Amino acid sequence: MLLIKNLSATHSIKNIFLLCSHPIVFDLYIKKLMRQDEEPLELGPNEEIQIPINFRASLKGEFSVRFIFRYEVIPMSPEDVLPATCKFRFQRMIIFINS
Repeated sequence: MLLIKNLSATHSIKNIFLLCSHPIVFDLYIKKLMRQDEEPLELGPNEEIQIPINFRASLKGEFSVRFIFRYEVIPMSPEDVLPATCKFRFQRMIIFINS
């Protein structure tokens, strides 16, 4: 399971995409994160969700896997306009696996 948490105390996020450096190991390359009922995933402030992922040990030994999360910040009100440089954000994550 992969725990996704919105660490913002004020803004919600949506359109969350996950990019993986080892697509064969986790059976995904680029994936739009959805809820179990196939609804688009939107996380409110401080909300978290667990995403199930498959793991297949096709590599032997220790290796690192890199993930990039891309998401869109939702303005607090309809009148609030976020600049393009603040609207879309990226977060990197690295995990080390010994298989």
